[in-house]
Amino acid sequence: MLPLPPAIIEQRLSMFAIYANSILSAHEAALESRNTTNSRLWGQPFTIENMLDTIEATLTCPLSDQTLAKLREAKEPAG
Repeated sequence: MLPLPPAIIEQRLSMFAIYANSILSAHEAALESRNTTNSRLWGQPFTIENMLDTIEATLTCPLSDQTLAKLREAKEPAG
């Protein structure tokens, strides 16, 4: 994991949990409906691996310039 500020890590862990729960629930629902074969999303042979990649990216992607700027603004003393 990148060296990220604690506030970012805490927020990303929450987003990770929400995203992982959502994507895995959607996948399970598609499997239960047996409607995956012709699906552009669920019918691909790389779907599970790509899901895992995106879940990992939630925690490991670098901060955007916009997020970094907002983070710096939040740390500046009010005055």
